[in-house]
Amino acid sequence: MKKTILVYLFVFSVSLALAQGDTVSEAEELDGFSVSGDLLGLQTANNSGLMPACANIEDIFFKHTVSSGDNSVTIGMVTAGISILTDFNYQIFVAPGGNLGMLTEISCDSYTVLLAGGNFEYVISDVNENDVYYLRIFEPEGLISALLIPVLNATVVEMTSEFDPSLSVNDSQSEEVKIVVRQNEISLLNDDFLDYSIFSLDGKKLMQNSQLEKIEVIDIQHLQKGIYILLLQDEKKQMNSIKFLKT
Repeated sequence: MKKTILVYLFVFSVSLALAQGDTVSEAEELDGFSVSGDLLGLQTANNSGLMPACANIEDIFFKHTVSSGDNSVTIGMVTAGISILTDFNYQIFVAPGGNLGMLTEISCDSYTVLLAGGNFEYVISDVNENDVYYLRIFEPEGLISALLIPVLNATVVEMTSEFDPSLSVNDSQSEEVKIVVRQNEISLLNDDFLDYSIFSLDGKKLMQNSQLEKIEVIDIQHLQKGIYILLLQDEKKQMNSIKFLKT
């Protein structure tokens, strides 16, 4: 059963910290949950200038590297109940194999902190070993320093990976599947497949097609740039999953 970050809430003491993770290349490694003071670097952080951005304000970065055997990543934040109204903007990226040159945005969103607190949790399935996921956290909006510190001290960040057996797919033939990904199409070098589906990394089905004739080319010109999962099915109903990058 998947853990929830809400179980890990506790009372934080006020502490000071130097700015850390000011740029994506300096992101602080996190495998589990942050501790008191980890977010206080937002007080003295600079605007990294990384584009695209959810907000044009100061930001810091955390990162998590997928461990061997894991197939799911959970990223989240939770702010304990506090009588301050503000919004936390955040952004999630992935660097396939840790390559920052292929850094791809997955999500750009925010959550509101109110009397009961606030939180978000984002689960990404079918991840690859050594992929690095980045969480970019922006300074909460419209708070003076005296109000900012209690909010940061009451916030926990989670970045974990684990093996989820419910996500396992029978892909015993996946090593035999060969594809060529171009800007607007995928060419299948095997001619064994009648059905395909394309999913985003958060599990949303974006494309699906079934046909009587075997598939040779898949049109992907309408997909945005990013990383996707291609699920192929042959005549024997065997499934093959492949992760690909749309440029």
